[in-house]
Amino acid sequence: LTSDDGDLITLSLTSRCEPFEGINESINIQYGQVISKIDDFRRMTIWKDDYKKTYHYWPKDVGHKNAVLQPFNSSRRSWKEVEASTLLMLFIKDMVIEKETYKKFSFSNEWKKLEQLTQSAH
Repeated sequence: LTSDDGDLITLSLTSRCEPFEGINESINIQYGQVISKIDDFRRMTIWKDDYKKTYHYWPKDVGHKNAVLQPFNSSRRSWKEVEASTLLMLFIKDMVIEKETYKKFSFSNEWKKLEQLTQSAH
């Protein structure tokens, strides 16, 4: 994925085909001069110029527990963030179904489509 400014995000998911480890996820983000790599939700490394910081997480925490318990916690994600991540996920799902390897995504365009759908439903 690239932003209009040329920033780069790479998402990789692989399956080890066995139940103990499950899938392996790697997320690479380049935003301006900052580069971040998240490796299987166990380690995150951030670089900017000569600065480098690595964070380690054990055990692996992909956030499922917090996501399920969110309605009962005092601190909650913004509903707009939930909608935005759902729009992106559905867009990628459609790409997979259509076997597309390249397609441009725009949050503003997807918000407009969603608004049109909800207005036409009323």
